[in-house]
Amino acid sequence: MIIQSLVKYYSRLTSESAPNLPPFGFSREKIHYALVLDTEGRLVQAPKKLSEDKKGMELIVPRAVKRSSNVAANFLWDKTDYVLGAAKKDNLERLCKCHAEFIKIFDSVLCDIYEEDAGLRAIKLFLNSWQADFVGAWPEWSEIAGKNLVFQLDGRTEWIHQTPLAIKAWGAAFERRSDSNPVAFCLDSGQRERAEILHGDIKGGWKDQSDAAIASFNLNAFESYGHEQCLNAPMSTSGEFAYVTALNYLLRWGSRQRIQIGDATTVFWTDRDSPIEGMFGQVLNPIDKDVPALRILLDSARKGDPLPDDIDARVRFYVLGLSPNVSRLAVRFWYMSDVGQLMAKIGRHYAALQIDKPFDNDFEFIPVWRLLQVTAVREKSDNVQPLLAGALVRSILEGTRYPETLLAVVLERIRAEQAEKDKKGKPVPNVSYARAALIKALLIRNHNREVSMSLDKSNDDPGYCCGRLFGVLELIQEKAQPGINSTIRDRFYGGASSTPRTVFPNLMGLKNHHLAKMQEKGLVYFYEGLLGEIVDKLGSQFPAHLNLVQQGSFAIGYYHQRQNIFKGKEKKEEVLA
Repeated sequence: MIIQSLVKYYSRLTSESAPNLPPFGFSREKIHYALVLDTEGRLVQAPKKLSEDKKGMELIVPRAVKRSSNVAANFLWDKTDYVLGAAKKDNLERLCKCHAEFIKIFDSVLCDIYEEDAGLRAIKLFLNSWQADFVGAWPEWSEIAGKNLVFQLDGRTEWIHQTPLAIKAWGAAFERRSDSNPVAFCLDSGQRERAEILHGDIKGGWKDQSDAAIASFNLNAFESYGHEQCLNAPMSTSGEFAYVTALNYLLRWGSRQRIQIGDATTVFWTDRDSPIEGMFGQVLNPIDKDVPALRILLDSARKGDPLPDDIDARVRFYVLGLSPNVSRLAVRFWYMSDVGQLMAKIGRHYAALQIDKPFDNDFEFIPVWRLLQVTAVREKSDNVQPLLAGALVRSILEGTRYPETLLAVVLERIRAEQAEKDKKGKPVPNVSYARAALIKALLIRNHNREVSMSLDKSNDDPGYCCGRLFGVLELIQEKAQPGINSTIRDRFYGGASSTPRTVFPNLMGLKNHHLAKMQEKGLVYFYEGLLGEIVDKLGSQFPAHLNLVQQGSFAIGYYHQRQNIFKGKEKKEEVLA
């Protein structure tokens, strides 16, 4: 379904005349320099730099050939090895083969018709007279070597490969490429057609990896029934081109239909035009607070209300998550649904996350990247566990249980950071807003617990009450010793949240010392009353052990209690009034 959906998307883009969409037989490539020729094929200047960016300028050019160690040239553009027969490393035999192959593809595509176009004729004359050692006269040769080049006729603005004759000739040649290929049933059309032996590369800008393919059979062990390479997943020339081009279009630089979530590069599209198509990236990662339409959409989804009038709930929606895996791409998740069902599931996710915010400028809708970040060592995205991003997004989109390992991972980070300090030596909350929200959602969805947004005094869960108690004891210490940089949390959070009976008796004795230090008797009465209320719910003794779910409840109780007091809901003045 992935490939078929991408083929249909390419058809839709073509019908809508999408800007910068490569037509049949073309692709978007990064080009660094242009060779500007006069009508006699002479260079009028040193190669013209197209962009100050070292990555070059993206141009639509005749589709790139797929090469590994073989010599194969592109039509009317390529690296200096092919266009000029020159490179940084002088392997003369190979460079001669590369340049000869570039001339060969020029001649085979154009035959004698190049005479009908001044630009193509200039290229032919250039190739006939060019000698590789000419590059020695260029001061910038060390920068140019190995880069991609195109041709331009002096006095014209378009590139020579964009001329009508070049486009027509290349289109015909591109269709003829598979004439000798075996016939097979195309996975897209279901018809018997000439099948592509190799599928094009997906250019996602993958970290630490060059371009890769979705369909790749580069070892005999992957092949079946005597079929070689991509004949094991047969696609017609038009089908293969459509799905590869559509996916590369979604992955292009600056695309609003691409986001990075952990190790998964996520793209999304619809079967027809819809505002959600350009907005969905912020639906999962809502970081822009100044987009009213986004806020209205997310509010509606979280409350379970109908979608805004400009969004058709029946539009079909597709989400694809990819990550690099050696020479091919791994599909982390694949989801398709209509927009109405999709937003309902995302709304339930945000409703489960909803919890009291410490500050007004905190995320109203916590982005997925932030949820993943708080599971990682030092909250670095590179430290997020492999596969976790894909599993989390899949659970959100499908409305299923969150990854089973997620609760343990978050609780581990909370314990590991119980003594964390900032650069000034001040304590950093280990149960942060995002972590508390994530634990709340996990308890609700995975363990069928009822968890409130804010402090729930009626909740008598042992873990929740122990968390509340620990929060109050820490606050008492902070009131008794203003400005303290190390609290009971630094030493005792891990033990208190897992084996309360071994830790709390000591802490309860310590709090008497802290209460005695308080100058304001009203505060002493307030905290003693609060402690009594919580201890009454725990009964005659503290629990010996708390399981993983109860440890999650402990974190929520701790967070709720501290936020409740910080927000002034139990201010001293109210107690004394």
